[in-house]
Amino acid sequence: MEHMEISPSPKIIRISILINIFFCCLVLPLFLQPTPLISLDQILEALFWQVLGLIAWSVTLIMTLVDSWFSGALPRLHDIFSLLLYPLIEISLLMVLILKKNKWIPLILIHILLLMTFSITWNAVLKGYNLMVG
Repeated sequence: MEHMEISPSPKIIRISILINIFFCCLVLPLFLQPTPLISLDQILEALFWQVLGLIAWSVTLIMTLVDSWFSGALPRLHDIFSLLLYPLIEISLLMVLILKKNKWIPLILIHILLLMTFSITWNAVLKGYNLMVG
């Protein structure tokens, strides 16, 4: 008897990603900052930085490498790691869309990576950040 793997349907994929984003926008900040004073502005700010990270990661990576070349200093490992999470999300999403089998693995990876990037973003939004460091 042939082993049949059940892959998630496109509807399940979309719904699960939307639920994850909903969780990351409304519940995750309460874990990071237990006071219920999360404003709509902060939610929109976190979403803005997430979208910007998904769109501009390649330019940021190139500029980080160019800057480290001219300054002679290596970029912080944390910065490189957090920057590389965004292309990993996009690659995982492409794998979910392209693969016929084994879609669960990249889908789970998308959920983990989204949680990680939203955690980093929320941490910066809630605790403040300085874009002029360096």
